[in-house]
Amino acid sequence: MDIDDSIEALRQRSLEVDCPTMELKQRKDNGEVCQGSGYIKQGPDGRLTYKLYVGTSLNSGPFRQLEIYSKVRPGKLFEDEDYYDLTATTIEGTIWTASRLFPSFSSDVEANTKISYGQLETIRAELPNHNRNYYQRLHFFEELELPLHLMSETDRNGHKFYTLDRSEFDIGELKFEVRTRKGSGDTVMEVTHDNSLPASFYLRAQEALQFLTGKTVAWRARVEVSPDAFVLELTSPFRKARKTSLKPPISQGAAEFRAHGWRLFGCFLAYVTAQTHGTQWNPIAYHLHNARESTANSIDAGAVGVSVTLEAIVSLAATKHEEDVLERIEAFQKHMHDHLSQQTEFSGLTTRLDVMLAQWSKKRPQDTLHELAERGFIQKDYIKSWTDLRNRHVHPTLADLEPPSPATYQRVLNNAYRVEVLIYQIIFHLLGYKGPFTDYGAESFPIKNYPVAVA
Repeated sequence: MDIDDSIEALRQRSLEVDCPTMELKQRKDNGEVCQGSGYIKQGPDGRLTYKLYVGTSLNSGPFRQLEIYSKVRPGKLFEDEDYYDLTATTIEGTIWTASRLFPSFSSDVEANTKISYGQLETIRAELPNHNRNYYQRLHFFEELELPLHLMSETDRNGHKFYTLDRSEFDIGELKFEVRTRKGSGDTVMEVTHDNSLPASFYLRAQEALQFLTGKTVAWRARVEVSPDAFVLELTSPFRKARKTSLKPPISQGAAEFRAHGWRLFGCFLAYVTAQTHGTQWNPIAYHLHNARESTANSIDAGAVGVSVTLEAIVSLAATKHEEDVLERIEAFQKHMHDHLSQQTEFSGLTTRLDVMLAQWSKKRPQDTLHELAERGFIQKDYIKSWTDLRNRHVHPTLADLEPPSPATYQRVLNNAYRVEVLIYQIIFHLLGYKGPFTDYGAESFPIKNYPVAVA
């Protein structure tokens, strides 16, 4: 199998793989097993699909599918044992696998034929390996706007041209090459390393690319090579909003984006690689993703998204109260608890007051924001923008729901831009990043340097 041909076919939505041997197996003891021949191919929307012409089956019967569908309940997810795994062997012997798929079946009792078909999220092949290096390659099937530095020679009508289409840089011991060219329909990231890469490194690299570009990008083809394995993985399109409006931390039209973009990418990659333990998403990347997707529709929906995201991210930078402050709070809580416990007239209300007092041991988001501002990590005058934006959209009054004027929308936009800046400044603090950023809260979106000056 030619890996590059398979990846290009996937990009062109023309992948089709004949499989003389296929097996569909239910994920439970004594589950249904179907064997036969068939194929894997892409539908018009680019999603991967399969069709299996069942020759033999085990633990199966004419009412097996009805038994599965009878378990369907509105609002309830399927259990793991209801899903199937697929193994498909091609003519040249490549074995493709797909897991956790939910198949459909069609049967003709008179003709004694049975067909299984369905969609596949991901297919994976482990190939013969003769390589001793560590290497990963990601294809994103999008032409991303990136800080490219190097040119490649191209030929056009017999004339040589040079096209700015790639970057090469190091992050620690990792060597990166990133390529994208207008008209290619793809962005490719290659990473090599002398030792093994961290687990799920490709997800961390994807998160760092999302952070740098301010876009929801997802890899569609992945090659991973190590002394122990050679893996090709292809995926169906990732569900995402068609167009979002969350801005990147450094405006892509600025010279500073080209000069400092990959350094910022490296800071984020180092952080999420070190700070992600046992989760699919890094928390920062997860919250940014939600904020980004929320901006795809109305201004109000985006305002809610960035407001909640700031509150979530500031919790990652929160510190505990100083010991003497905490002791005073605990003494006050005990004093109030002792006093309230003696009240018999208001027994139904004192429990609620106890709960409120217990919250005093934790810092509010506002407390952490003001502490960060005093230390020059965020812009103090933007904190009120977050308070106003959050209160207007999360806890609106009747006045907030009146027909908005252009001036009202401008104020909402300004506040949302300033909240985006606060989000990025808190992230810069967590990353240990120092350098340029775009201040979307100021007129004309100027470039400034982080950390910010203490007012």
